[in-house]
Amino acid sequence: PAPYIGGLKYSSVLAVKYYIDAVQARAFYDSCKNVQYSSTQTKVIGMLCGRSADACTVTDFFTFLGTPPNAPFKIAFNLKERNQTVVNITAMNATTHRCDMPTLPSNKTCSCQDCP
Repeated sequence: PAPYIGGLKYSSVLAVKYYIDAVQARAFYDSCKNVQYSSTQTKVIGMLCGRSADACTVTDFFTFLGTPPNAPFKIAFNLKERNQTVVNITAMNATTHRCDMPTLPSNKTCSCQDCP
């Protein structure tokens, strides 16, 4: 049931189903998978995946990112293949940038020494 605050009834989001283009999801994962903590020389992706970096997959990565407490509510990421049709759904397909590439020509690249 929705809570009442100050006499008004409120609803909240409990979960979201989010479609992302599988190629874009892979590019996003690939942009992160080799970033390392300079102090330990370990891959950051292990912390963003909930398992070792070597065992992490694209699906594991998005599942971990969409699971509380890593997200404010459950986000079910659905990787959509380009030849797959989902009625009334347009999957996210944004440009992904490596951490050593600027997002815009006028932007600077990451100065982080951990970026491969």
